[in-house]
Amino acid sequence: MNNKKQKDALVFGLMLAITAPTDSKARECSDMAEHFAVGLSEFEIASAKREALARLKSGKFPALG
Repeated sequence: MNNKKQKDALVFGLMLAITAPTDSKARECSDMAEHFAVGLSEFEIASAKREALARLKSGKFPALG
């Protein structure tokens, strides 16, 4: 997976973790997001976190597929 796709997956995983309906699902999504963060730089991870929050606030959810 290239860095752009990996960062996009991290953004989506973070969004899922934040909006998960239960603590259990939130932990599951958080674990998934951590997996996607492996190999990304600190800058890319921080950028993904900012993007996830901005998308949630604006309602701009990432497209699937």
